[in-house]
This record gives sequence, structure tokens and C-alpha cells, in this order.
Amino acid sequence: MSAVAHEGLTVQTADGQRARLCVVTDDGEILSGDVCAEAFKVAVAAYRQFLQGTGHLRVLSKPPDLSKR
Repeated sequence: MSAVAHEGLTVQTADGQRARLCVVTDDGEILSGDVCAEAFKVAVAAYRQFLQGTGHLRVLSKPPDLSKR
């Protein structure tokens, strides 16, 4: 797994194949969507807030409003 500021997160298997991140519920359901991009945004937001000393050590992200699609 790697991260580049202008590219986001990249995930590869041990043999170099491209891989994707996903969220799996306790029931085994795989949730769709761009989990990788959102994970990168949350990680960057948490790090920025840490560097700014704003006291926010937790960053929350909500799923998109699917009714607007």
C-alpha cells in the first residue's frame, strides 16, 4: 500500500497486481463505492488536524447520499 498526495492510495498484491480496498460488514456483505479514495481523505484530514494542533484526533466520514444519484 502506498500514498501519493496527488494520486491517493494505491494497493498492490505481493506479486504486483493491482488490488482494491473494501468494507466488509459483520455479515460478510461487501460494500461498494470508492473506499480507497475515502480512506485517503480521512487519513489526510486526521493528519492535517494533528499537525495544526486543533485537538481533533478523530475524523468521521459518512457514506454519500445515494438518493441524489
